[in-house]
Amino acid sequence: MLKILKYLFGIALILAVLGTLGLSIASLITVLNIQDTINSQFSTAPTAPTSAKPDISTVSTPAAINPSEDPTDAPNPSTAVNTIPVAKPISDNDPRYPAYQGMSELLSTWMNRSINPCDDFYEFTCGAGKEGQEMSFDLSDDSITESMLEQLRKPSASFNSYPLPVRQMKWFYDSCMTGATEVCAEFAARSVRIFNDLRNSNPGVGFPALYPKETTAATPEQLAAFLGYSVGTNGLTTLVDVGVDTDWKDPHNSKGGYALLVDQPATLFISTFYTKMYNDYADLVVDEIFNEINAAAQLLNIKNVDQKQVKKDAEEVAQLDFDLATKYSTDDSTRRQYARSYNPYSVEGLQKMAPFIDWKTFFDKVFVPVGTSVDGSFRSIAMEPEKLALLSADIASGAISSRAINNYLYLRALNQNYLPKVKAIHKNSVIDGFRREKRPINRKVRRVPKTEPQEMGEYTPKESNCQGLTTQFLTWANTRLFVDANYPTAKDKQNVREQTTSIVSSILVAFRAQIDLLDWMTPASKKGAYQKIDNLVVNIAFPDWVLDDAKLTDYYKKLTTKQADAYLNQIDQLNAFGLYEAFSPLVNGAPTDRTDFSGPAAITNAWYQPEVNSITFPGGILHAPFYDFNYPAAINYGGLGVIAGHELTHGFDDQGVQWEGTGILNSWMDDNSTKSFTDMAQCVVNEYSRFCPLGKGQPCVDGDQTQGENIADNGGIQAAYKAFKAYEALHGPDPLLPGFGSDFTADQLFFLGFAQVWCQYPPSDYSLLTQILVDPHSPSLYRVLGTVQNIPAFQKAFNCPIGSTYTPVKHCNVWTSEPTTGAPVNVKGEPIVPENDVNVAPAERISPQDMEKYSVYQNTLAIYKASANLTVDPCDDFYQYSCGAYPGPKNTFYDLEQANNKVIYDKLNDPDYQETIANSSALTMLQTLYTSCVAEAQQPSIATTNYLQPKVLKFRNMINQDIPLIGGTGAVHVTPEDYGNALGYLSFQLGIDTLVTPMVDTNWDDPQAAKPETTNGYQLFLDQASTYHVRAFYEDGNWEQKRDGYKAQVKSLVQAYAMQDETAQLPADYVDMIDKALEMERDIAITYSRTDEEGRNYARQWKPKMLNALPPDVDWDKFFSLAPKDAQVWIQTKNIVMNEFDYTSNMFTYLGNKGDDRALVNYLFIRLILDNSGLIPCANGMCVSVKRELAKKKVPEHTGKSRISHRRLPLPSRAALNDDDADGMGCAEEIGAMADAQARVYIDGRFPTEADRTRIRSSILGVMNNIVDSMKAMIDQLDWMTEDSKKKAANKASNIQVNPAFPDFILDRDQLDAKYTDLTFEDGDSYYDMLDKITIYTINQQFAYLTYPKADRTDFLGQTAVVNAWYDPELNSITFPAGILVQPYFDVNYPAGMNYGGVGIVAGHELTHGFDDEGVQWDFDGRLNSWMDADSQAGFNSMAQCVIDEYSQFCPLPEGFSPRCTDGVRTQGENIADNGGIHSSWRAYQAHLELDGPDPLFMDRVFSQYSENQLFFLNFAQLWCQSKSMMTESYISNQLMTNVHSMGPYRTLGTLQNIPAFQTNYNCQRGSTYAPVNHCSVWVPTKMA
Repeated sequence: MLKILKYLFGIALILAVLGTLGLSIASLITVLNIQDTINSQFSTAPTAPTSAKPDISTVSTPAAINPSEDPTDAPNPSTAVNTIPVAKPISDNDPRYPAYQGMSELLSTWMNRSINPCDDFYEFTCGAGKEGQEMSFDLSDDSITESMLEQLRKPSASFNSYPLPVRQMKWFYDSCMTGATEVCAEFAARSVRIFNDLRNSNPGVGFPALYPKETTAATPEQLAAFLGYSVGTNGLTTLVDVGVDTDWKDPHNSKGGYALLVDQPATLFISTFYTKMYNDYADLVVDEIFNEINAAAQLLNIKNVDQKQVKKDAEEVAQLDFDLATKYSTDDSTRRQYARSYNPYSVEGLQKMAPFIDWKTFFDKVFVPVGTSVDGSFRSIAMEPEKLALLSADIASGAISSRAINNYLYLRALNQNYLPKVKAIHKNSVIDGFRREKRPINRKVRRVPKTEPQEMGEYTPKESNCQGLTTQFLTWANTRLFVDANYPTAKDKQNVREQTTSIVSSILVAFRAQIDLLDWMTPASKKGAYQKIDNLVVNIAFPDWVLDDAKLTDYYKKLTTKQADAYLNQIDQLNAFGLYEAFSPLVNGAPTDRTDFSGPAAITNAWYQPEVNSITFPGGILHAPFYDFNYPAAINYGGLGVIAGHELTHGFDDQGVQWEGTGILNSWMDDNSTKSFTDMAQCVVNEYSRFCPLGKGQPCVDGDQTQGENIADNGGIQAAYKAFKAYEALHGPDPLLPGFGSDFTADQLFFLGFAQVWCQYPPSDYSLLTQILVDPHSPSLYRVLGTVQNIPAFQKAFNCPIGSTYTPVKHCNVWTSEPTTGAPVNVKGEPIVPENDVNVAPAERISPQDMEKYSVYQNTLAIYKASANLTVDPCDDFYQYSCGAYPGPKNTFYDLEQANNKVIYDKLNDPDYQETIANSSALTMLQTLYTSCVAEAQQPSIATTNYLQPKVLKFRNMINQDIPLIGGTGAVHVTPEDYGNALGYLSFQLGIDTLVTPMVDTNWDDPQAAKPETTNGYQLFLDQASTYHVRAFYEDGNWEQKRDGYKAQVKSLVQAYAMQDETAQLPADYVDMIDKALEMERDIAITYSRTDEEGRNYARQWKPKMLNALPPDVDWDKFFSLAPKDAQVWIQTKNIVMNEFDYTSNMFTYLGNKGDDRALVNYLFIRLILDNSGLIPCANGMCVSVKRELAKKKVPEHTGKSRISHRRLPLPSRAALNDDDADGMGCAEEIGAMADAQARVYIDGRFPTEADRTRIRSSILGVMNNIVDSMKAMIDQLDWMTEDSKKKAANKASNIQVNPAFPDFILDRDQLDAKYTDLTFEDGDSYYDMLDKITIYTINQQFAYLTYPKADRTDFLGQTAVVNAWYDPELNSITFPAGILVQPYFDVNYPAGMNYGGVGIVAGHELTHGFDDEGVQWDFDGRLNSWMDADSQAGFNSMAQCVIDEYSQFCPLPEGFSPRCTDGVRTQGENIADNGGIHSSWRAYQAHLELDGPDPLFMDRVFSQYSENQLFFLNFAQLWCQSKSMMTESYISNQLMTNVHSMGPYRTLGTLQNIPAFQTNYNCQRGSTYAPVNHCSVWVPTKMA
């Protein structure tokens, strides 16, 4: 009973498998025993070798009686007669006998049994063939032709019951039979008419080879019209090939699943001819083209053609075709990777990329057959954009002559591939076999039948040709006639499909079983393979719809041929219909039809289509000698079975594995499996590349070119053999063949049946050469050898010794391996991998139909793929998981800054933008500055012009002292007047703040002038000293590490300056002088400047003083006399805020008491040359290195508040220019000194239309508003903030000012020009003269704020093209410059998860600054007014301390370094902002999902597995990626020492470990690095109520 239950359970499992595969129950009996019988076939180990030559006559028969034994002897069990029955041939009264007899006779006509099959199985099977003897394919074609002609010969009246398309096919056949006999003159006249129509429709493109005066180059519009007309009227493609295929990435789109492919040139000769044989045949190519030009002249009746010029033109045309096939085309092996060829472009995009033709004109002409036109947004797929751009550039530059192009185009129009042959004037040559066949525009047409005249059997060559043309031109009408003739009854139709389904289904099961046991494919990839098999569409015999008269008639409704129409007129109408048929899928608005046969039924072939994952067996191959229901199973499986396996394996060859189960271009094979697959494929490539039938020095089989077919042959025979053995195990053996074939076992017949398909009389060397160069299939001999040598079952069947030709010691295992035992399996024997068992639809993936969005997704996908290291556990190190393979030279910020610079660079150099520049005085000055920058970088003038010396002399005059460091010998005593003049000169004329820092900021007490007594929204400040480095640089531990390097930099610059200034002379103790000056600077930074903690308290800095109350050590009247006029007016009546009155007063006292004015003067001089290092020429490598290092900083960092670093208008940098500047890219950044003018150029480049600008602004405002709402909700939930403080915090959040993208005025030319009224450049100004003028102008602009009655909360406070964002507490504003609204931070086409994980977190970060320890000191309108009460402050302090303690534990450097850990105190503001920002952004993102729903995910096998929630965190980490090469100990030390931000890895870790949503979405175990048991709750409740 138990055995019965197990058996029934086994049947149930098989039924389940069959249901999954969509197989019929009729095939069940084939499947039941397959697993048991197949397992033994999967071993790749060879069988034991035999020493004797195999004797085929004895292999197939049972053991005979031993003749040496006496039969009368007593029986002995060990020597008794063999009683096992001998296999017998089929009986002649068996109904299968005729089929068996026919196969036996067919084998006998080809086989040469004198050959050892193990040494040459092909010769053994095919060696007795006679010249002219037909291959199996020819026999099949004969049968089809005879069958069709039997119908077509019938009188027209017998077709009256057929639908119109079938009658039209009959009319066409009849006209062909009569019209084809007409004189050549009619064909010539048609060619002339077509030629004249082409010329008359395209007068701008001449044919100078025949019309010498037509030498004018065509315009892009004219060239586009010619090319488009050629396609849309004649189906001719040349410089640009086009095709219609499924939309590879989005074939199931309900609005249209097809796409137009824009491809590389369609050449006269194939590329492999040029790359492998051209040297031998170059002269013949020229001669052929020469003959064709003369033939064209004869056709067009043009006399007295200049033969010398014709020869020259022929040479140019030949060279052009060669270049088009090589230089401007990608090789076929590379093109086997489809994803690289899927590049969606709009018409506008194509126009920018390849402007050599007007693409709208081209497409409009192309689409004439379907009566449509396109707009700028029409989407096509550019398959080789780089080659197309190169071709465009060379045509535009004249590198390709217009004469050659024009001659080429007209010759191609007259070429035999595109117009009917005119035999009288066209002479074939030896190279005609290498001409490129015309490729159907409809790329889904897989097979085109041969139409060459054949004289076979009972029909004439004309009949054969005309019948073939009906198949070519009226495929489906022809199919209808074929079906009616060959399957006249419903039972016939049912039988052919059921019989074929049975064998195909068993092949599918066998192939699936092969995959089951592969040891190199991972379970996840096996799952993908199973899904591909499960979704396979199998088309058998014919499509059903052709039997429906109404559907067939509707399909041909555009065809209007009449019975009386002449043959050539019908040809023209059929060509026109064919073009309509080709392009109509683009306009029908329907998804891809996966059941499309894409080829006729009356053809001997079968095909697999990866774009729809379908396999098609037309009726033309479902008969003898490939298949006969009455054949032995061995023959059927060796014939049709191998063909079925071959086509199925195409779904798993190097191209097939790139497509999913429903025809989407998206590889299902993971990286490990792909590597193993590639190794398998490479084995096949190498194996076949060694087949060289033509001998040394001649081309061999191209293993790359043929790999797809070779893999299919090998995989196909493996699956077919296993299916055959399973069938045999269930049904038992068939009888032997009669007569000649009775000597062969079933296994031997399987291989004979396979090889017999490829039997042919030995082809000529020329035929072999042509096939090697043209055909993706290997020659017949090698299809047999290459396949059989890789299946050990052949060795067993023929008892072959190991090492013989067909059983080599080493061979390729193609889609087979030793059985795997590593992966757990379910009850069906399938690998256990995660799957959807809950009937929930998978998440939507991005559709290429939305080209703009799809392109954005693909760009970001490339970034993610390049950066991520998915081998890392994201819960242990999410930074390495996201950024571990980051390929950039520095970091994400650097990459984006370079990209922004390129936008500016491109726009400034755009010819179409020059008029805009010329019409604006501001932009004209900007371009002048840019041009001067590039010129200075390319040819520096600093070696011949001492730009720095005048500044040093002016400084010396202002301080009224000699400079000891460069040889000054006079007494040094700095008076208050000297201080005033020198410090004023440095600050107000050169922009170098030193002992004091004058600046303008808002009126902290009343920025909006709400009080009656307030007259200004801004205030004049004098902040503390600004040292060259930040305070931390000089602290104990740090200073000891940095001092020597800093000193070396200064020493090098001082030496370099002294060499240029003839008045300078370094004293002997100049190094000691430098030491003293720098130690003085350290004292100023540490003793006489506020600490970082003090600097975070603003109330203590609000100390208004009148001018006369300032420290008396400085003559402040002198100081401000050098200031802008607005500052001079201010000091007369208004007070000045000296932020650090005590520190500053004490500093001047210290300097006076120190009594070392020499060190003071030297220090100020050092600051002068540090800030002007780019003006000093270098005489040694050390100096160059120093200048390069200083150039990295651009603008020095200051300890002074400087109106918050982003608020101060940027001053020009005088750091050294570099190679980037010389190329123009760097100078695009340098001109940021004219920030608003630069911003205008950037915005015009990034957002050229009003719609673009509106879209980016509304998008970022939408994100920001959601962030604000989320922050308010977070505040409301806080358990440590009082209700009163919550109300004030919410009020502050509600009143935040958001400045998006760019200030409005920059787009108004008049306002922009007015902004720069006070800036003028004179002829003869050097680049550095311009920088000096910009410095003065910018400082004046800074102090002009003093005249504003109210603080301007819409002030951007910085550059537009910068990759940054900032919060300003004095204005309670957040600014998002356009420079940061780029990928990966933001894109309007991003999924919301990525936008909120990018700029959303940045927005939350900046908003949180309004609530950090500094932000809480400022009220909603920017007043300095702390709104947080004591209890709330205590809660805030506790939260902040948690963050300080947490980050202080992050120590990237080993013991012995100082510092080695993150300074939690210094970085607390930024860390709190990071944490609060991610919480607010996450909540805003979740709110977005609730309202708008999810966005599509990536179209990628790996990255489509990320949920949108996971992408939120992935994109956040991506922001902080940086190159491993940057992370040197020196770099890390500097960051720890000076940066108020934590380093990228800790910004990621510190933030994500404090948001449990990360743990949830990445399934992290509690206690892992990124999901600690204890973490800080930052701006969220410590516990939920």
